[in-house]
Amino acid sequence: MVTRDAWGWIERSLSALAGCTPPVFEVIVVDNMSSPATVARLEHDVAGIRLLRNAHNEGFGPASNQGAAEARGELLALLNSDLEVHEGWLEPLLEVLDADPACAAVAPQVVNLDGSLQEAGALVARDGSTAKCVFQPGFRRRIDYAGAECLLVRRAAFQAVGGFADVYAPAYYEDVELCFALAEAGLTVVYEPRSVSHTRCTARAAAKRRSCFPSAIARSSPPVGPSGLRTGRPGSTPAGPSASRSANASIPAWTVSVTSSSALYSSSRPASREPPITKRRSGVCCQ
Repeated sequence: MVTRDAWGWIERSLSALAGCTPPVFEVIVVDNMSSPATVARLEHDVAGIRLLRNAHNEGFGPASNQGAAEARGELLALLNSDLEVHEGWLEPLLEVLDADPACAAVAPQVVNLDGSLQEAGALVARDGSTAKCVFQPGFRRRIDYAGAECLLVRRAAFQAVGGFADVYAPAYYEDVELCFALAEAGLTVVYEPRSVSHTRCTARAAAKRRSCFPSAIARSSPPVGPSGLRTGRPGSTPAGPSASRSANASIPAWTVSVTSSSALYSSSRPASREPPITKRRSGVCCQ
């Protein structure tokens, strides 16, 4: 779990995860230089997590990669720390991955606190701009990308493409690039509407996001895949990824409307003998 303060929402997110997720799974919290008060709550009010503390704010992507490197399960779930999963959120996502070995990641329907739809998958235009699907398709479908506020990913696939690209730190667009990297590897990303989560954040004005990605697409001119998805990565050639994913590329100006933390947990499958997650009177218990 990548956290940076906002303890009230972190607690809500962890409590929802504890109450709505069947065992067995592990929770990994990567704290990006939160205040001493938030760190104290993580240390004393939450039991059963693995807490990694960064001395600096490493950004969402690099911190998520830290958590993924520590995970033991075959699946990783990225969850924003201000996102609350609903009862039965995990099972439909697992069904998708179990049914299709070529599917590397699956995303749920994400709704706002007022019940309005925030995201049902997203599209990427040829110039690299993005747009979220803001109507409700009531069927499973392949998508260009899904936001990392709630995304279940095969750990092997995540590691094979190098996780999130450091070039996008501190945050935004790393989820787009990850899904393109998976597509380049011949894998798919799927939207599953039977799984529902809600979040306090409004839509991130994704179409306004800018990075080195659009110009990299134009330079490498890789082939266009299903749904118009170009399968190149920043600085890559059609033959495959390059080292420019790791952090020294020049990034033009880009804007976002909202920032948020994210959470990472690892699902251990099949079920083991570890005890289930439970709540305790003060805080959250993951023992």
